[in-house]
Amino acid sequence: MFTRNVCSLSARRSVSHCNNTKARLVHSDVTIIGGGIMGSSLAYHLADAHAKLNIKSNIRVIEKDSSYAKASTALSVGGIRQQFSTPENILVGQYGYEFTQNIEKHLSVGDWVPNVNWTPGPYLYLASEKGIPILQSNHEAQIKLGVPAKLIPHEKLAEVFPWMNPEGIACASVTTEGEGWVDPFSLLIAFKKKAQSLGVEYINDEVVDMKTNDKSIKSVHLKAGNEITCSENSAVVNCAGVFSTHLMNMIGLKYPVEHRKRYVYIFDSGKPLPSHLVIDPSGIYWRNEGKYFIAGLTPPDDAACDPEDFEVDHSLFEELVWPHLANRVPSFESVKLMNAWAGHYDYNAFDYNAIVGKHPDVSNLFLLNGFSGHGLQQSPAMGRGLTELMVHDKYQTLDLSCFSVERWFQNKQLLESNII
Repeated sequence: MFTRNVCSLSARRSVSHCNNTKARLVHSDVTIIGGGIMGSSLAYHLADAHAKLNIKSNIRVIEKDSSYAKASTALSVGGIRQQFSTPENILVGQYGYEFTQNIEKHLSVGDWVPNVNWTPGPYLYLASEKGIPILQSNHEAQIKLGVPAKLIPHEKLAEVFPWMNPEGIACASVTTEGEGWVDPFSLLIAFKKKAQSLGVEYINDEVVDMKTNDKSIKSVHLKAGNEITCSENSAVVNCAGVFSTHLMNMIGLKYPVEHRKRYVYIFDSGKPLPSHLVIDPSGIYWRNEGKYFIAGLTPPDDAACDPEDFEVDHSLFEELVWPHLANRVPSFESVKLMNAWAGHYDYNAFDYNAIVGKHPDVSNLFLLNGFSGHGLQQSPAMGRGLTELMVHDKYQTLDLSCFSVERWFQNKQLLESNII
C-alpha cells in the first residue's frame, strides 16, 4: 500500500542523496526521528529501561535543529496541569506533575542536578452559564481520580478572587496544588542530557526520505547523505511533531497532524497578581511570568500554516486580547506590550489528542505526536508508556491504548474538552 522507491517523484528533492556512493551506512536498533521533548523523553525512558533489563542496543535520535530555536517545545509556555476532561489525560497530567517534582531522581547526571524552574500556579477555568455542564462534568471526572480541584460559584468569586471582575462568569474551577509551569527548554535539555549519558546518540541532521518493503521501513535517509538501515526487529519512531505528516507522506501514508500557529504576548501592568493561569470563556488565557504576564489565544482564522511562518500578528493583542484582559482584570486596563512570539502546535486535526503507539500497517513504525499543545506536560508519561509498549509489547503503568492511530482509521474520536 505504501511501498515506494526513495528516488520516486515525491522525493526528487533528495535524489542527490540516493546516488551518493560515499554515504555512510549505519544500523540502528531504534531510530527516533525528532529530538524535541517527546523524542528526548522516549530516548531517556527507552535507554533507561534497556539498561535495567541489560538489553544491549543502539538508539539514535535524528534532530535537524540542535539549537531548538523554532521547536514547539522551546516556544511553549511550559504548563503542567491535571484539569482535563478525559481520564487518560488526567492521569497523564498527574504523572507529569509527579515527574517534575522528583526530577532530580530521574534526570540527574553525576553531580549535575537539573533545574527546570518549577513555578506553582493553579489553573483557573472560568465558565459562563453555557459552560457550566462541561465544567461540572470535567470536575466529576477529575475528583474521581484524585485531582485537588474545587468549583467556585459566581457568588463566591469576588471573595476568592478580588482582583477579578466576575461579570459573565457563572462558575470557576481551580486546583489547590499540583499545577504550574516549568522552563520548557530546561526540561528538554534535561531529558536530552540524561539520554546521552545512557548512551543515546543524537545526530544533527534531517530525514529526507525512507525506504520501505511491503510491511516495514528498511532505511532512513539523511540530508547529509548518510543512511540508517532498519530491520523488521528494529524500530523507527515518528516523534517529528509538526513535521509528523511530512514524514508519513514519505512512505505514502496520510496523517491528520498539522502545523497550527499560536501567539504568546508578554505585557506589563505594573501591578502584581497572585500566581494563576487563567482561562477565560473567550478562549484567552494569561498567567504570571516573573514581574510580567503572558497571554495567548487561538487565532480566529485558525488553520494549517506554513512551517516557516513565525510572524506575530500584533493586532490580535490590541483588538482581541487586551480588551478581554481589561474587562476581566481591572488592573489590566492599562498595560504595556513588551514582546511577543509565535510557535507551532503539532495539531491533531482529527480530535485534538495525542497519537501514540504502533502503526498497524508498518510493522516497525511507532508514533508519538499530535499532542496539540500538551506535549511538554505529557512527555514524561508518554515517553514512559511508549517505552513499555516497545519493550514489553504492552502498557504496564497507564493504559494509553485509547491514543492509538487506529481510532483515526475507524473514525472514533477521543475528544478532550479542556483545550487551551
